[in-house]
Amino acid sequence: MKNEIRYTAAKELRVQTAPDGTRTISGMIPYNSRSVDMGFFEVIAPGAFAGALAPGADVLCLRDHDQKLLMGRSTSGTLVLVDSPAGLTFRCVLPKTQSAMELAESIDRQDLTGVSFGFTTNADVWSSDESGNVLRTLVSVNLEEISPCSFPAYTASSVSIRSCPVELRAKLKLAKRTNADGCDCDCPECLDDDCENCSNDNCDDPNCEDCPNQDSEDGSDDDSEDRARYMRLQLALRSH
Repeated sequence: MKNEIRYTAAKELRVQTAPDGTRTISGMIPYNSRSVDMGFFEVIAPGAFAGALAPGADVLCLRDHDQKLLMGRSTSGTLVLVDSPAGLTFRCVLPKTQSAMELAESIDRQDLTGVSFGFTTNADVWSSDESGNVLRTLVSVNLEEISPCSFPAYTASSVSIRSCPVELRAKLKLAKRTNADGCDCDCPECLDDDCENCSNDNCDDPNCEDCPNQDSEDGSDDDSEDRARYMRLQLALRSH
């Protein structure tokens, strides 16, 4: 399962201050709200976060997905999650740290108005609407963390599309991107980091190392060293 991140303009994201100075942030991740266009559209079905409410579930509240900026945790009771037909409500009692004070101030000033949440998918349903747009419905997910964020994160590139029916994959308008193996082939399998099952008969990407369409006639891979050097070069370029 792939870890995915989504951003939403959280409803009612606000800060409350108790008489003792303790500050609490709260908001809601809405259900049945269509996402931005990520090459497909996505909605969260009511109850999709049910696992996060189960005993022992460990969900973090972070700032910008940074584990060093831990704001609260469900197992300690500092992060409380409540499900409703409208969405998943969260409430986090902030620690008395400088980073938490800065987060509260940013929310209070409305400089920060949305949250991202990290998850892995248990069950999803792919369909198309009356306009032909591909729609993914998240039915059940493992919620790992909630993060008030400065910048939106719409990571279509991290989506696992193996559950998407073959007849709908051709409609996916995923932007070409480099996958986890450094491959830029835009077939559905390579987009899903599954180069071994590359379906592009004309694939010539030197980083698609497991591509069956690039095997030599005798079954050997004569260009493996060249491809490895190319991948190292591309990774070095991207690191600068």
